[in-house]
Amino acid sequence: MSSKTPNVYEWAVDLRPESLNGPEEQAVTLALNEMAFASVLASPEDLEAWATGFAFSEGLIRHVSQIETIDQRPLRHGHLVRLTVPEHLEAQARERRRVGASTSSCGRCGTAEEGLMFEGLRQLPPARLPAPEQWQTLLEALNARSQAGYHVALGVDDQARLTSGRDIGRHNALDKLLGKGLLGTMPQTVLISSRCSLELIQKSVRAGVTSLGTLSLPSTLAVETARLCGLNLICCHRGHRLQLLSRGRDPD
Repeated sequence: MSSKTPNVYEWAVDLRPESLNGPEEQAVTLALNEMAFASVLASPEDLEAWATGFAFSEGLIRHVSQIETIDQRPLRHGHLVRLTVPEHLEAQARERRRVGASTSSCGRCGTAEEGLMFEGLRQLPPARLPAPEQWQTLLEALNARSQAGYHVALGVDDQARLTSGRDIGRHNALDKLLGKGLLGTMPQTVLISSRCSLELIQKSVRAGVTSLGTLSLPSTLAVETARLCGLNLICCHRGHRLQLLSRGRDPD
């Protein structure tokens, strides 16, 4: 009678925080003028890009030109990023201010009204579907930028220029990428290192992204919404195969 040797695990014990080399996470508060709008847990880098992308994807601003200044300062346990905007935008934001704080993994949690979850969705203009070879290039670039504990959102524009956003939270990573696009050139194709739910579709559509790739299978609501908006939605199945879940309109 043969017996199998059980798996043996050993504890790796090192109590020094600096030895972990893990992702950073701090409380980050977005304020419009003197009003605190929302607090999230995020990686404390590219915070101006995050604040710009978050304000846009939340519908607090319609154009980056509506932001007069951006400044940030440390708080006791995190950071404050303040956007100076016209008073009427602050008043509008006050009516839709988040209920409580959001976690780093949270997208639309805390939204006061159901309708806000679908705000900003629209029919995207016709756009070509990137070829499989282009997705392979993006997957290789995403892998090169990956770091344990972080999500990465990678974008490429019409000139094949790459931009990336990195954060412990997948929504924050995309907001950072879109914020950089608003402050420079918005990518048309985006690949995210995570699953995809409705709020990531909403953020992408609002920003005019026409092709979105995700490493794992999106939710059914995300797929249905992508189809209604004409967004090219591709599941890359961790780089093993490409699955086209939603197809936008081809240019004439």
